[in-house]
Amino acid sequence: MYTPKAFSEPDVGANLDFVEQQAFGALISTGSAGPMITHVPVLIDRDRGRLCLLRAHVAKANDHWRSLDDRPATMVFSGPHCYISAGWYREPRVVPTWNYVAAHLHGTARLVSGIDETRQMVADFVDHFESEVHHPWTIPEDERDYMDGLLSGIVAFTIDVERIDASWKLNQNHAPARRKRVIEALRESGRCDEVAIADLMQRLG
Repeated sequence: MYTPKAFSEPDVGANLDFVEQQAFGALISTGSAGPMITHVPVLIDRDRGRLCLLRAHVAKANDHWRSLDDRPATMVFSGPHCYISAGWYREPRVVPTWNYVAAHLHGTARLVSGIDETRQMVADFVDHFESEVHHPWTIPEDERDYMDGLLSGIVAFTIDVERIDASWKLNQNHAPARRKRVIEALRESGRCDEVAIADLMQRLG
C-alpha cells in the first residue's frame, strides 16, 4: 500500500480496533488462474497469531479455498471515505482530495479441518454479532443435526497476521485552521461517511 508518512498509522491496536469495527473485508490471494478475491465477514482473535488471528469462512462452492491453505493471503478493510472540496479550505493554491481509512492485513492462511473447530467458529460469529442485536438470536440446541448439515457447505479458515499496512488519510498534511474548516463542512453535510470522516479528523486533533 502506498502510504505517505503523514498518513501512516503504525499503532497495531488502533488498526485492529478499526478492523473489528468494520468486520467485513476482501480476502485476496493467488490461485492457479491468478488473483482471487472474496468478500467475507471476519472475527479477530487478538490473543493468537503473530499480530492477531483472523477467522472467517467461505462457501464450499467457492473455489477460492482450494488454493488458500498454507499460502500468503491479504485481507483488505475499507472504512469511511469522502470527497474533500478545495473550496472548504477558503485559501488559494489548494486542490480537492479524497479522505479515507483503509488497512491491509497480510499473513498466512490455513484451512480449518475439524468440524468441531468450524462449529465453534460459527458459534463465535453468532455470539459476537448478535451481542448488538436488541433481541439476540442463539443457535438452537435441538437443531444440531440441521446446523451441522449447513456446516458441511462452508470452509472455515484463519489468517495468521504478520504485517499491517494502514493509511489514515485525514488531511494531516494541512494546517489546523484548514482542517477545522474541512471538519465543519463535512459535519454540515450530515451524510454518514462525511460525518464519520469529520469525527476521525477531530480525534486526530
